[in-house]
Amino acid sequence: MTLGLAIVDYFCGVLRVLASAGLGIVGERFVSDLPPSAARMAASIEYEDGSRLAVRLVVNTASDYPDWNKYSFHYMSEDAATVFRYDDSDHHPELPNFPHHKHEGADEIVSGVLRPTVRQIRNEIAERLTRSQPND
Repeated sequence: MTLGLAIVDYFCGVLRVLASAGLGIVGERFVSDLPPSAARMAASIEYEDGSRLAVRLVVNTASDYPDWNKYSFHYMSEDAATVFRYDDSDHHPELPNFPHHKHEGADEIVSGVLRPTVRQIRNEIAERLTRSQPND
């Protein structure tokens, strides 16, 4: 099975939105099929302050629009400490909106959340990048 152009375009669009949080540079990326009807992407985006977003996304390609089967958006500071991570690993069944949850800070405090949108993640990163810029 070969990846369809539509799913490659979808993944590129996701990365474009996330990189637009700041002067994001998309680094390594990997896209592949998961037969019979899924595709996965792993990528890294580095921002102007040295922070980085690691993206892992598996989507169901059977319908007209890619549906997220598994995801992780892990935003880290320049020294690789966790700033936040949204994911849907099934290790916190006690939380509301299971399996969707968010880890925050170096201590990775976990809270139940709704599945985030790509734009929500981009906006959260953009807000943090704006706060970290020196005032002129």
